[in-house]
Amino acid sequence: MEGDPALDRLWKRYRVVLAAHRSQKHLSGLEAAEALIEARVRLYEHLVATGWDPPEDLRRQLELDALLVDQPRGESLSA
Repeated sequence: MEGDPALDRLWKRYRVVLAAHRSQKHLSGLEAAEALIEARVRLYEHLVATGWDPPEDLRRQLELDALLVDQPRGESLSA
């Protein structure tokens, strides 16, 4: 996957959001958590689309994270 500009962009975005989440400087706790989950989901979606096969437990966690990303704010997953 060397030389993949989309992967480079997604990885950089994930690192920036992770740093913001850890420092809590620019986002509220909830906003930081949501941004981190979304950045992680987009990164892993790209990795899977380009041939990466994650372990089953990680695949399940990524599926749950993707549901959270797509969930409208204020609604629960059980609704």
